[in-house]
Amino acid sequence: VTGPTLPLLAEKMSVSTSTAGLVIFFRGVGLIVSSSFIGQIYWYFSFSDKNVRKMKWYSITHHKIQILNLLFQSVISLIIPFLSNFYLMCFVHLIQGILSSNMELGSYVTIANLWRNNVLPFQQALQGFFGFGSLIFPIIVANIFNFSSDRQIRLTLSYFVCATVIYFQ
Repeated sequence: VTGPTLPLLAEKMSVSTSTAGLVIFFRGVGLIVSSSFIGQIYWYFSFSDKNVRKMKWYSITHHKIQILNLLFQSVISLIIPFLSNFYLMCFVHLIQGILSSNMELGSYVTIANLWRNNVLPFQQALQGFFGFGSLIFPIIVANIFNFSSDRQIRLTLSYFVCATVIYFQ
């Protein structure tokens, strides 16, 4: 069963629906690649004063990494509706997968650093909000698809809502 966006995406890129599914595969590859190293990067830049890594004129913290990640995710999410090249779309979704994994795993490491001994309730809250977003987002996209009869407008609106959800996650 395909969702409402995949056939529109396939039509826009002039490929079959099964070929358009490779875009989602590349996003998954990005998630796996990022999962293998992003926890180590966040752990390296931990919060305590003695462990903050000093660069020449600034220090890198979890918050700065996540802010940069959100900015890149927002820009990529705004670019996606305007792409029609299949290979470029696959590459952009690979990068989006890397950034998504960065955000999720980085949130876990940040919470573990902030509440070292009392991490469980905050970790469960984070999982709950991810689950809530996964439940509510398809409902929002379905309502957007009922909003307009123009396919390009519907696809663009759904990606803008996706960018907003990613930003406020």
